[in-house]
Amino acid sequence: MQFDFDGEHDVDQGWMKEVKDEATNMGKILPRFQLRGWTSEDLRVFVKSAEESNLLANEINNQVEKYKFDGVVIECGYPAFFQKFLADLSELLHKEGRQLIVVLPSVMNEEHKQFMNPDIYDTMSKYIDRFSIMTYDYSSHDPNGGPNAPIEWIMDNIEYLTNQKNRHQLLVGINMYAMSYLHTRAPEPLVLKTVIDKLIDQPSEYDELLEEEPQLMTEEDELNWDTDSQEAWFIDIDEDGVRQGTVWTPTYRSIRNRVRLAEDYNVGLALWEVGQGLDYLYDLF
Repeated sequence: MQFDFDGEHDVDQGWMKEVKDEATNMGKILPRFQLRGWTSEDLRVFVKSAEESNLLANEINNQVEKYKFDGVVIECGYPAFFQKFLADLSELLHKEGRQLIVVLPSVMNEEHKQFMNPDIYDTMSKYIDRFSIMTYDYSSHDPNGGPNAPIEWIMDNIEYLTNQKNRHQLLVGINMYAMSYLHTRAPEPLVLKTVIDKLIDQPSEYDELLEEEPQLMTEEDELNWDTDSQEAWFIDIDEDGVRQGTVWTPTYRSIRNRVRLAEDYNVGLALWEVGQGLDYLYDLF
C-alpha cells in the first residue's frame, strides 16, 4: 500500500511558536491524522498486515519529526481493529517523549459495545496516552432533533469504558457548536456566533442571552432548559414567522456543568472545536 499525506501546507511554524511556551513547557501541538479514502479492501489488507501497520506508523512518525510535533491524534474509527498499528506508533513516539491520543466513537447502543468495551480500553490504555471520546452528536440521527450530549449519557460512557486506574486517560468531548433540526432537511451544525445572530430575530424572551455579562447565561429562564440532558434549546423563527428549526445549543451553564462532571470523574476534556464557541465560554476551562 502507498500512503499519501494531505494537509502539510497547513503547518504554520510561526503559529506553533506562539502557542507553545518553551520557557514553561506549556502548550503542545498534536495534529490530527485521519484515515480517509480507504476502501473496505484497503482496510482488510491493512489490518491483517503487520508490515503495512509498521510502515504507516513509521511514515506518521517521520511527519512528527519533520515538523517537530509533540505527538499525534489518530482518528481511525474503532481503534480495536488497529491495535498493531497503534502499538507500533506508540513505541516510536514514546522513544522521543511524544504523546499518542486516539479518538473513540461514543457508545450509543449494544452493537457499539462489540467494538469498544472496557477490556479493549484497558488493553490499549497500556500504550496509548489519552483517549478522546466523541460524546456529542447524540441526536444527529434523528430529524426531530434533541440534545447534543445528554449529561447522563456522558456519565454512562465514562463509567462503562473506564475504571479507577485508567479513567484519567479519558478526554470527554464537549461540543462548542449548536445543532439545528428540521424534519425536512438534515441536521445542521451552527457555530455559536450564528446562534447569537438568530436569537437577535427571536421573540423578546431570549433578549437576556444577548447581554454582554456571561453570568446571565447561568439563569434558567433565558432559554428553554432541558433538565434531563442539562442543555438549552429554542425554536428558530425567521423574520417572516416561518419556523426554521429547533436549535439545541451549549451555554455557559451547560458547559460549566460538564466541566464539573469532568472534575468529579477525574477525566480531561476535548473541545470540538476551539473557535466555534464564544470567547467568554473559555473562561470555564
